Amino acid sequence: MPRGRPPKFDETHVLDTAADLFKRHGYDAVSVAELCDATGLAMQSLYNRFGDKAGLYRKTLDHYGKTANDPQIAALHAADDPLAALQRFIRGWRHHAGAGPDGGCLFAQALARGDRLNPDAPDATARAYTARLRKALAATLRRAADHGQLTLDTDAPRLADTLLTLTLGVAVAGRGGMPAPLIDHAITTALGLLDDHAAA
Repeated sequence: MPRGRPPKFDETHVLDTAADLFKRHGYDAVSVAELCDATGLAMQSLYNRFGDKAGLYRKTLDHYGKTANDPQIAALHAADDPLAALQRFIRGWRHHAGAGPDGGCLFAQALARGDRLNPDAPDATARAYTARLRKALAATLRRAADHGQLTLDTDAPRLADTLLTLTLGVAVAGRGGMPAPLIDHAITTALGLLDDHAAA
């Protein structure tokens, strides 16, 4: 690199680093100075690129959605065997077991801020992605019924809501360092809900 040229801006590195900080400490506890120190961005560069801390948080949540949430949604939509896809999704909760403050789900943490009255709040991004996951779960449940894997009277939206609630609860429990047996019980319960609706 020629002398005097500024280093290339690596947005992925910045967003991944910011996500780690926000996950560990929460949005409100992380200062702009800490974000600059961790990401290597000058404060003015952060403001120029993202507007403010809220803008960086919003962009971080969007990046997290594309890397962590979108693949889950895509796998549900693309599955030839919808019931097996749902079972894989549920069994995937095991990675939350004992995750601690460095793990867990950034969306679950953002949703816990509860700033739902402000449509421009940064956590609105988390709500939008979570709504997409809810729709994907409901659509996959309907396809499972159409494939003869679940009963035709399965209430897909209601069951999707239950699975989504369990998903978020498991993420919060994992962040709290809850042991694997607790997560396994939630997985067993969720798989049992699918079994309860299995077609004869």
